[in-house]
Amino acid sequence: MQDSGSTIRIAYREDGSDGPWNIFRRTDGGPTITPSTEGAGEQLGQREETDEVLLSAEVGGTINFNFSAQTFDDFIAAACANDWDATTGQVVAGGLLDKAFEVLVSYQRIGKHVLMSGMRVSVLGLTVEAGARITGSIDFVGTGYEGTYDPSGDTFNDPTTTPVMTAAVNGGDVLIDGELLDGTCVSQYSISLDNSYSSQWCIGRVTAGRQVIGDLNATGTIEFAFTADGFDLWQHTLTRVPITTDFSMSDGTTTYRIETAKTFLNGELPTPSGSDPVTATLDAQYRKSIEAGYSVRFTRTQGGAQTQARIASIESAQSPSEDEVTAA
Repeated sequence: MQDSGSTIRIAYREDGSDGPWNIFRRTDGGPTITPSTEGAGEQLGQREETDEVLLSAEVGGTINFNFSAQTFDDFIAAACANDWDATTGQVVAGGLLDKAFEVLVSYQRIGKHVLMSGMRVSVLGLTVEAGARITGSIDFVGTGYEGTYDPSGDTFNDPTTTPVMTAAVNGGDVLIDGELLDGTCVSQYSISLDNSYSSQWCIGRVTAGRQVIGDLNATGTIEFAFTADGFDLWQHTLTRVPITTDFSMSDGTTTYRIETAKTFLNGELPTPSGSDPVTATLDAQYRKSIEAGYSVRFTRTQGGAQTQARIASIESAQSPSEDEVTAA
């Protein structure tokens, strides 16, 4: 009997908890244990070493996913090093909370389970691309593992059943400085929160003794049609005048709004060959605005009025008007 990727279950809960596990909805990837070994370094006059030693074992890895509501809220908060505000529904990046999880990898067909502990969200990435699912990734770094964990006494919550979101159906317009750029079209928008964790290795431990949070590096990309409005947006790479961005996505039940308060753009003047449409792909550096109090802010609300209204307006625009019907 042998497992395949479709039978491996990954679950998580708060580090140190004995509560139920939450099932991770993922597309691929997963945390792993990477041993570092080398020869014992002894010369016995036989031209070959006879032993090898274990130096360390790195715990961590990347999980990729399709975004769905109420599924990844814990990891958004961990990447922000903050808690969701129960009153405003907001969480801002750059906090001081060092959130950690336990992650359980279960090879269900062979009945083997590996527990990883002290798992921090080193990097969280989200990508919204035209004509595609809204996707994300989580890079974990950890401090411990148990290679033969027994989950027989544990309980597991059912995975969330909220639908996977797509850019076309669930994504709103990307607003620049609070306005829709009517003359251009944004085709990709991404954000990455890198907490710059560093491993501290300690005598007497195979795994890292601590994972130390560092500077927040909030970055992303914005890709858009290089129209006259697009050219004006590209000019920000030279003037160094920051912009703000504002994007919302919703499944009709839960809406997530992502705002950046002080975004600096970088990128070359596009010069494609042939008859390819001219587009610009700019790197974005999301800096903290002292006035606004954040660099990146997430707001989670119940209901999807904004996106649903946008979908209705699109459907209305695609339907023939009364005059057009009469004329026909």
